[in-house]
Amino acid sequence: MSDPEGHSVNVTEKINGKIVATKNNVPQKQDREMVVTLEQWKEIPLNQPSTITIEATNEKGAKSERVYTFTKTNAPPTAKTVEPKGDLANIAIVSTITPTFVYQFIDTDPGDIQTAMQLIIENTNAQIVHDSGKRQTAQSFYQLPDNIKLEWGVRYKWRVRVWDKYDVPSEYTFDEFFLPNRPPNVANLRPGSNHEASPEGTSLTPTFKWDFEDLDLEAQAAYQLVVRTADTNAEIYNTNKIYKNVNEHTIPDFVLAQGAAYYAQVTVWDPNGLEGASDKAYIVTNATPTAPILTTPINNYRTTLKPTLNGIVGTDKEDDGQHFIVQISKNADFTGEVLTHRSDENRAGWKVNGYDIPEEGVKNDQAGQTVSYTLQEQVDMNAKYYWRMAAIDATTKAVGKYGEVRHIRAGNKLAYDTLKQPIDTAAAPANRALVALDYAIATDGSNTATIKVWICNNANDITPTWEDMTTDFLNMDYYTFTNNKKTAVTWAVALKVEVVANDTMGDIFIASHGFTFD
Repeated sequence: MSDPEGHSVNVTEKINGKIVATKNNVPQKQDREMVVTLEQWKEIPLNQPSTITIEATNEKGAKSERVYTFTKTNAPPTAKTVEPKGDLANIAIVSTITPTFVYQFIDTDPGDIQTAMQLIIENTNAQIVHDSGKRQTAQSFYQLPDNIKLEWGVRYKWRVRVWDKYDVPSEYTFDEFFLPNRPPNVANLRPGSNHEASPEGTSLTPTFKWDFEDLDLEAQAAYQLVVRTADTNAEIYNTNKIYKNVNEHTIPDFVLAQGAAYYAQVTVWDPNGLEGASDKAYIVTNATPTAPILTTPINNYRTTLKPTLNGIVGTDKEDDGQHFIVQISKNADFTGEVLTHRSDENRAGWKVNGYDIPEEGVKNDQAGQTVSYTLQEQVDMNAKYYWRMAAIDATTKAVGKYGEVRHIRAGNKLAYDTLKQPIDTAAAPANRALVALDYAIATDGSNTATIKVWICNNANDITPTWEDMTTDFLNMDYYTFTNNKKTAVTWAVALKVEVVANDTMGDIFIASHGFTFD
């Protein structure tokens, strides 16, 4: 602005006839800017013409003015999601099938307010599960109605839009992804007691096991086991998070101390990152018995198909009762199919010093005695088996360390009944017999294989009298019968042969036989 005579000028600024600013001695021939405060802007009506009036008055009282017309229009509002908020890579988890959705109303127009909203829920196949419709409300949350229930373990997405007081809607928000999901449960952590005053005894390397349950039928994705001292709560062992679907973990050597009290807790996670923690399981360490010293069979020894495995009973530091466990496998590392027999679960076949093992196990006063187990099932003929034995603490049920590993070859005897039917000699008994065999027996090993030949002359009897003619057989000589009795009507001759392999591992066979008698 300018004044021709160069007089000083005062300026008055008005909006809709109301003064918003007065400025004195305004410099001339310069561009001026009218500043409107937020409060002044709020007073301007929407969607109707308004005026800006600029009045200039010089020091002589001369006045001029200019009037500008404008219309203040309404800006659309914006909706902003708050929760649940997530994408497919980081999906939001809700612990209910009727969740509450929270959002915000944002509007650049001063004093504008929310008057309505609409929320839409879809599944990930873009099928609408729920549409609230346009609802008149100023609330910034929406509670899913009780009659609309989502499904556990199903992924959903939601969006919302809002209306301002001029009934102008916002755009829909971007989709937010969420999943109704329940945390997993972990229970029955064992070994251990729920009561600190009565901890359960364990070995120094206990194997903790637990039960995993998920109401959404999801598998365990990870676990973490922590062991702390019962008195000071000091952390002794921490697996950190292990991403495995396994329900057991063994504490390694040299972590726990003898006779100390601890508690363990396990935390598990489902595939969505939800977690559950077990109760505390209180334990006290108890030394396991020493492993039996194996005696027989020796390595490479051939055995029967139901062999008896022997060892020497060791000791238990606390003199707890001892039970025993034996494992038999075709693999030296005891992988694959393993026969496992525990005397604390089934005492059949178990003996200590020739007597059945008591239910409570044997004490240290039986140390040095022979513990034996005779298989109750047959193993495979001519297969090589590895076996080992350990002691079990009858108090804690903890299995001690296994001792040495030995191996056997199943099938120790070759029994050969040469005659399907005895040779009847009528009223006269045979006097002597000569036997010849086409056979071979291995000679390897420190205890070589042996052969036995038996013959009888009263083979028709219910209980024949078998006579050992091995010496004469080996000398290729006749054997003279000593038996002169029978119970059957007639006399009859029969022959049988048995080869005991002992610790030989070579071939043993009987191809054919021949014998004569008079």
